[in-house]
Amino acid sequence: PQAKHNLLPEDAEQKKRHEDACIRQLRVFIRDTLLRVLSDRKFSLFAKPVDVADEPEYYNVVKDPLWLTDCSRRCNDGQYTTIQQFVTDIEAIVKNTRRYYNDLPDQERATKAVAKVEQLYDHVLLDITRMDGKLLGICTRIKADRDAEAKRDAPQPPAADNSHAPALPADPSPAPSP
Repeated sequence: PQAKHNLLPEDAEQKKRHEDACIRQLRVFIRDTLLRVLSDRKFSLFAKPVDVADEPEYYNVVKDPLWLTDCSRRCNDGQYTTIQQFVTDIEAIVKNTRRYYNDLPDQERATKAVAKVEQLYDHVLLDITRMDGKLLGICTRIKADRDAEAKRDAPQPPAADNSHAPALPADPSPAPSP
C-alpha cells in the first residue's frame, strides 16, 4: 500500500474515512461483548471498583485495578483501536483477580472468584473467534501505520553540536590481541 504522505489529499481523506469505519466496527463489536458480560450477573464482581469497606486490603494487593466499566469507558473514548488492546485489559482483570483472591484465607471464595474470571476471559475469547479476522488484521495494520506516521511526524530533537567540545585524548591502552 502507498504511504499516506504520498497520497493526494482527497485519497488520504478517503483512506482515513475507511480506516475510521473499520475501527468503528471494532468498537461496536467490543461494546457488544462488554454489554453481554456486564449483563451477566456472574460477572458483576468485575464490573465496578471494589468497595474498601468489603475488601479493605484490595488496593494494597492490586496496584493497577481495572474493571469492565473501565473497559467500556475506554471503548467509548476510542482507546481501543485493536482487539489486542481490549484483550490485554481483560487479561489485566484476570491477573488482578488471581493476585488478590489466591492469597485469601477463604479458599472457597477465592476458587469461585478465580473460576468466574476464567469464565469471563473464555466468554471474551469466544466472542473474538466470531469476529471477522480480516477486520481484526486491518485494525492492527491501521494502528501500526498510524503509530509509524506519528513517529515520523514527531519533532526530532536537534542533533548535539559537539564542535566546541574538547577533543578526547587517544586511548593509550594497547588493543586486545586476537
